[in-house]
Amino acid sequence: MTRRLAISALLLLPAGCTKKKQSLKDMLPVQILRAWTLQDTQTLQPSEAPEVLRGLGVDQVIEARYAGNGTIKVRVYQMRGAASAFEAVQKWPQNDGLAFDRGPYFITVQGDGVDRQSLLGFLQALNSDLKVPT
Repeated sequence: MTRRLAISALLLLPAGCTKKKQSLKDMLPVQILRAWTLQDTQTLQPSEAPEVLRGLGVDQVIEARYAGNGTIKVRVYQMRGAASAFEAVQKWPQNDGLAFDRGPYFITVQGDGVDRQSLLGFLQALNSDLKVPT
């Protein structure tokens, strides 16, 4: 009886140790700099990512819209690895918005009715407030 119990416990062990996959939406702060509030998010298909990113391997994409003194659109791309996210920053055209990487995530920021200085401040705050899983 004890042997069966021990074997059963060992068989169930891997199921209890698996890491839950975090939603990209959970990474986004609800408010940034007390001036920008998350309005909505939508999940996009990896096939909707720009060609330069699809070639590097996109697993998931989410788009978020923040409202404040204008509107800021944020896209978070979960890449296949940190090296792909880093390479995406190198290849990203600056006229398509500002971008940065954190681990396997590539993040773009575009403003509508937002001056460049405000957009840069938003980007820096987002970079520090982003809840990237460890």
